[in-house]
Amino acid sequence: MNPAHHRQKCVRCICNKWTILTILAFLTWLYRLIVYLSASNLQLVLVPMELANEKRAYCLDGSAPGYYFRKGHDEGENSWILYLQGGGWCWNISDCYERTKGRYGSSNEMQGTLPVGGFLSNSANSNPDFYNWNVAFFAYCDGASFAGDVNVPLSYKGNTIYFRGKRVLDLLLDYLMDKGLSSADRVILSGMSAGGLAVYIHADYIRNKFPPQTAFHAFPDAGYFPDVKNITNHDHIKEAFQNVIRLQGIENNLNTACLADQDINSKWKCFFPQYTYPYVTTPMFVLNSAYDIWSLWYILNVRCHISACDKDNLHHLTSYHDQFMQIAEPIYKSTKAAIYTSSCFSHVHTLQNTEWTKHLVNGTTPVAAFGDWYFGRKTVQQSKYWDCATPACNPTCDWTLNTFMYFASSNSKYDF
Repeated sequence: MNPAHHRQKCVRCICNKWTILTILAFLTWLYRLIVYLSASNLQLVLVPMELANEKRAYCLDGSAPGYYFRKGHDEGENSWILYLQGGGWCWNISDCYERTKGRYGSSNEMQGTLPVGGFLSNSANSNPDFYNWNVAFFAYCDGASFAGDVNVPLSYKGNTIYFRGKRVLDLLLDYLMDKGLSSADRVILSGMSAGGLAVYIHADYIRNKFPPQTAFHAFPDAGYFPDVKNITNHDHIKEAFQNVIRLQGIENNLNTACLADQDINSKWKCFFPQYTYPYVTTPMFVLNSAYDIWSLWYILNVRCHISACDKDNLHHLTSYHDQFMQIAEPIYKSTKAAIYTSSCFSHVHTLQNTEWTKHLVNGTTPVAAFGDWYFGRKTVQQSKYWDCATPACNPTCDWTLNTFMYFASSNSKYDF
């Protein structure tokens, strides 16, 4: 055999061998990735339609509600995180009708799996204290922070619209009770944005569904929407919330202790955390930014990047921060609640690993602060985290132009 030909044949054999090994290695990596993603994802569970019909508990379009789930294991087998999804609110019938075309108003549009990180991650590295807990992520499809209840549905453009968020909440809780939640040793009620607001509203109500020996805590994220005027001195958020309350029959489904102290014209206050919080008896850890980008955008109506804000808008930003901190001051003075307030131009901290594990306030990340408080490694008084005051003062926050443009391009009250 020609030596050169023999060498070429050997080279081809070696290359083929390495090609096969490379393919096998890639397939092994891909398999592990699929296994990991399937474990970290939450799986959609829809309540049977017959149960939804029995309780008359529907999404806005009349479809059955649902939740995303991942089973706990080992030490977390009897520990549960109940997480209320956010997604803004619908202020009028046409707005609510538009939501029926997507996942925030119809379970028919919900994806089968939901990737999660942060507080809901199954990674011991990014979520060391809670990675092995049961997670039930309540899908948000009512547009009223799980609080609406109108007995007779409305008709709009030939479509029937249901306002049954409170019944949805009750149905999901009852359904999960039969799936193991009733035997939980520990329960954390959490949620983000409109779901975070729902935590303030419903914490004590949900706590009463469990026996006294169940350890029950509340952990609202980005739900402390303040009752403040916008830059034109208009009560935009107050009027918007009042519209939601009237449209969806919310008044009687708010915190009962708060409602008892209101007259007929002030019950709307109990939809705002600043007025409801003093009545909440459930132990609570409040997580919020004093420069919450959703609030700056939709409540304050300041929509400039920090590098391009003029003098007036910079003044509005710092003024909003000062108002927020003043409104949140009772939590800092409270002996029953912990609080972590960043100065990041962000909205939600609990669903992404970056916000959960990288942001620092007083040298502490949210993951460490919440875990230390929950497990008693720090006292309530040691669990008060107050960030620097001026815009972009915290170098661990992400206030890049790319992040801002992503928020600006979405321009949606549903996505944050």
